[in-house]
Amino acid sequence: MASMIKKLLSVVFLFSTASVANSFYVEPKYLSTGNDFDKLCGQACPAINYGLISSSDLWVQHTINKSVLSVFASTDGSLSQDLLYKEFTKLNAPTDKELTDFLRQSERNIIKEHQKLVKEQGSKHLPIIDISSRPSYLGHRGNFELFAINEFYQFGGRGTGSIYYYVFDIKEQRQLELDDILLPDQKQKLSDIIKAKFHTALKKGKVNIGEHEKTWQFYLTKNFMFTKDGIKFLYQHDEIAPYNMGMPEFTIKYEDLTGIIKEQYLK
Repeated sequence: MASMIKKLLSVVFLFSTASVANSFYVEPKYLSTGNDFDKLCGQACPAINYGLISSSDLWVQHTINKSVLSVFASTDGSLSQDLLYKEFTKLNAPTDKELTDFLRQSERNIIKEHQKLVKEQGSKHLPIIDISSRPSYLGHRGNFELFAINEFYQFGGRGTGSIYYYVFDIKEQRQLELDDILLPDQKQKLSDIIKAKFHTALKKGKVNIGEHEKTWQFYLTKNFMFTKDGIKFLYQHDEIAPYNMGMPEFTIKYEDLTGIIKEQYLK
């Protein structure tokens, strides 16, 4: 999660090194919006952090970069930002200029919203708006290139973080969804396995499952990632449990997914 201490970085990257797997590579994309935050907002600026990538596979690059920038889809009450993002989503393969133009105006729109909140709340020390969206390259498994996007969003009140996984099949040139890797009619069985693990975790935490389920309904997340030992399923805050219980995650071993997940994804 982004620090609550004010910081102004136009672009932030999580890549410590460029990564190479066969002919695939990924590295940071450096863009400058040219915005002068000292002049635009001085000592009462929002915290805005994001990272973009360059990749040998342009469709991966565009998918990740557009997903990163979805964190700027809207700031509460900002019609100009809503319209700006709506136009941005029409771009299938945004150029560097189009990315820069979108980011430059987004920063300016967010600064304006932040200044309004500063006047309303009277705070000049902490960023009332804190937005972060950073991609991470997690490596590869076979023909699959693995990414995560870490987000943090705070607009006035309590902030919340999220992590979204992306699995790209480089050979087939597509992003894998959960339905792509499941065998027919096995979704409920997978859901039951993860739910059992979740209930075990609740019991260890001395949580009454019956009372818990009156408020929080379990469902099968589509947010998954291949790991060394199995497939990890990650839930965001407030999806199946209260915020103070964090982000529940469950890794199901590959050998336990035989007959549920297609064989080519278990190797």
